[in-house]
Amino acid sequence: MGEAVLAFPAAAQRGAAQAEDAPFVGPPDPSLAYRALRERVASARAPAFWPAMPPKPRLSLAERAGLVRIVETIPGACGEIEMSAVMEAMRHAPMGDVVQIGVGAGRAAALFAWLAGRYDIGRMLCVDPWAGGPEADDALATFEINLAPLAQGRLNYVRATAAEAASRYGAGFQASTEAFGTTTYAGKIAVLHLNIDRVTTEAGADAWTARLASAGWVIFDDQEWVFGDGPRRLAEGFQAANASRIACHFTAGPAHLIQLKR
Repeated sequence: MGEAVLAFPAAAQRGAAQAEDAPFVGPPDPSLAYRALRERVASARAPAFWPAMPPKPRLSLAERAGLVRIVETIPGACGEIEMSAVMEAMRHAPMGDVVQIGVGAGRAAALFAWLAGRYDIGRMLCVDPWAGGPEADDALATFEINLAPLAQGRLNYVRATAAEAASRYGAGFQASTEAFGTTTYAGKIAVLHLNIDRVTTEAGADAWTARLASAGWVIFDDQEWVFGDGPRRLAEGFQAANASRIACHFTAGPAHLIQLKR
């Protein structure tokens, strides 16, 4: 008979033998983590702003905590301060498409997709080149797995740069993928989320902000980008060029949120 494979290394077994008389310590109680999450979300302050749209009902505490828990299982950069701001912004959003430029594994996309369905805003379109060979293919597969349970026929993606995808986007645009089937879009954007660090040039950003609906939101992320001030300059440039059209704007974590007037 071959030698059995040990579940624990020998050193660990010796340590366990020496601690035979020690009291048993079981795994952490998961209810403690849920309680901490609930308390943390309950104490979070929603951002204050003058919206262009009347609000839809605020999410319940259970919904907010549950959504945070789902999003935090996905790798990426979208912290709880930004999540809270997006939850509040999207209940003041008009009807239209929800578009994210720069998606990665889909952490923020999960947040936007769930809220788009909850508030019946519209379908979600994710745009990312997922470029770089086999590792990029793995990243796309990760995104598909993470978003498939939330898609519900209301989400799809285009594997392209921001500028390339913008040249195809418009009223009646359809995205077709094996993972999510075919999704038809309105061609007007209710909420636009720009992850500028890797995939969005200034021309690409302008091509998408031009499609914003009245009272639409644009969220410029990566304002604290460590590799340069490009994201911040894009946000400031948009705000300066559209000052007369802006209803409100505020910053939440690394994101700057701007809502247009109706």
